[in-house]
Amino acid sequence: NVLNSIFSQYNHLKKNLSFEKNYSKRIKILTALILTGLIFKEYEENFKIGIKELEKLTNFFFDNDGFPLSRNPDDLVLFAKYLMLCKECIKDAQKYVPEFLEIIVEKNLNNIKFIKDPNDLMPLFNGASENKVDQLEKYLENLKVKKKIQDIVGGIYVKRFKNHVIFFDVGNPPKKNLSKSYQSGPLSFEYHLDGVKIITNCGFGKNISSKAELLSKLTATQSTLTINDTAVTKFERNKIVNRIFGNSIKNTFKISDLNVFHEKIIGCSASHNGYEKNFGCVYKRGVHLDKIESKIKGTDQIVKKKDGKPIKYVLRFHINPQLTVVKTIGGNSALIQISKNKSLIFTVENEILEIEKSIFLAGKKILNNTCISISGDLVNKDKIINWEIKKNI
Repeated sequence: NVLNSIFSQYNHLKKNLSFEKNYSKRIKILTALILTGLIFKEYEENFKIGIKELEKLTNFFFDNDGFPLSRNPDDLVLFAKYLMLCKECIKDAQKYVPEFLEIIVEKNLNNIKFIKDPNDLMPLFNGASENKVDQLEKYLENLKVKKKIQDIVGGIYVKRFKNHVIFFDVGNPPKKNLSKSYQSGPLSFEYHLDGVKIITNCGFGKNISSKAELLSKLTATQSTLTINDTAVTKFERNKIVNRIFGNSIKNTFKISDLNVFHEKIIGCSASHNGYEKNFGCVYKRGVHLDKIESKIKGTDQIVKKKDGKPIKYVLRFHINPQLTVVKTIGGNSALIQISKNKSLIFTVENEILEIEKSIFLAGKKILNNTCISISGDLVNKDKIINWEIKKNI
């Protein structure tokens, strides 16, 4: 009875494989076909079909570096697990492991090791949630990470220097059919010091509820800029389209002016035009680490391309929910308390900051947290905001 149940299930999967548009489910189906083809000799054809379709899927779903074109770090971990399962089972069955599978698994593991944060978590960009990758540690321990071009993988800039780690989203949005989990937060960043995450994004609420997932897609849940309380990316409202692709993106934007710095100041800067059509603005951000003074410095610039339209801008810096933050008497700085004897000071030049209530959506329940916000109004001029985060001495 068990075997008959297995046979009927994988026959159903094989017949309906071509109709499955969810790529996370597709990799699971192909893994099931490959395993049944390895276990049952009379169904060896399943193995051949599964391998052929798996090669097509990996060619379509990953970029040249082996990072998912969905730009979702959680997809990277999920696919790596199933691809490794296929590889190990093929080896145990004493069959030849296809070259493409060897290559993509190595690239996947390389990317995971390169991008994972000090707590063995994925940075919270583009649909990622708090899922540890420590179960992959035995595969990662002896893996030599290849140097990435300009320290960027999957559109995410990664820089480690001593006890500082910066993650910075400088990638273009994915295509519509790969945007189910995309979050509208270009040029958002995360920052770690001494293994503690200080600045975070709010994460993707897929493990909480559909409402939390919808909220996670808004730009305000990212440590970046909003204009007139509007998200950079609009999402498809057509029910038929969403049934096929999920809550996919409707409009797009472009990242430009990407620069990486390697001298006394190390970091990255880039621009996006997501607000240009509706508000006549281009947003440029630079996040840098001063190696001499051991502090993080940032510059946010709003460039008005068209005059006459008033805008309200808000910059948000979401704080790790495990930390506390209070505004100082001066009004232009905030104290971020890490532990009893350790704190950081966030300072902004010539601006008044506020401490706002926020929510954190990366776990299995909604958590309260806070964010530092800097806001103001513009009509016909550009705006440059300089800020820094350093140890409080």
